[in-house]
Amino acid sequence: MLSKNKIKFINRLKQKKFRSETGLFIMEGDKLVSELLSNRKESIVQLVATTGWLRANQHLLHRGIKEITEVSEPFFSKITSFESPTGVLAVLSIPQFSFHENDLKKQLSIGLDTIQDPGNLGTIIRIADWFGINTIFCSHGCADCFNPKAVQASMGSVLRVPLFYVNLETLLDKMSFFDDYIVYGSFIEGPSIYNSKLSNTGMLIFGNESRGIQDSIKKYIRFSLSIPSFSRQKNHAESLNVSAAVAVFCSEFMRRGL
Repeated sequence: MLSKNKIKFINRLKQKKFRSETGLFIMEGDKLVSELLSNRKESIVQLVATTGWLRANQHLLHRGIKEITEVSEPFFSKITSFESPTGVLAVLSIPQFSFHENDLKKQLSIGLDTIQDPGNLGTIIRIADWFGINTIFCSHGCADCFNPKAVQASMGSVLRVPLFYVNLETLLDKMSFFDDYIVYGSFIEGPSIYNSKLSNTGMLIFGNESRGIQDSIKKYIRFSLSIPSFSRQKNHAESLNVSAAVAVFCSEFMRRGL
């Protein structure tokens, strides 16, 4: 059974400040946690689950789980972030990654300028994982990738894709000294991505959901690219959701790189 202090502890992990202090985050949901347990790669600090979930998933439990807490559904409702909870959540350590600027010359990475919606960020992480993009750089104004909504939207990819919070302008300034390093930017207007020459190395920059890419970042972009609309209607959507734009860019860049 969960004590009041443990309920408070888990609920505080929904706050960025407390996640930073403890180095822990929450992953919730039957699909995500079941896949996590099946892989047996991650050390789980605490697994909290209802009696029914534990009975149905006894085969998934292993020694990598430091603590298992069985609760009733009413108790689980005190810690869940879901409107329709599935009866299980895991507390995990935030993964630690590192990078070196020289390694970036050899790969395609994503740069996010003030992406503030955690759902968008989580979806972008999942997209990067699908297309084999190994590194994401977020400006300090971006949402926290370990926000419960971002973790859920990433569908576990947040554990696999190295993501770094950096001063994006400073990083791009360093990379500008490499002559062959190309920075691409996503814009509503500009040359079509389908008719432009693309490289399988460099960085793809995507801007804020409403304001786009900041001027301080634009100066490092060598090629501005857009995704043309193929709608035959005059009154079509003005733009794509940023995560949808990331998917189109990643698909086209990786397709050309094959």
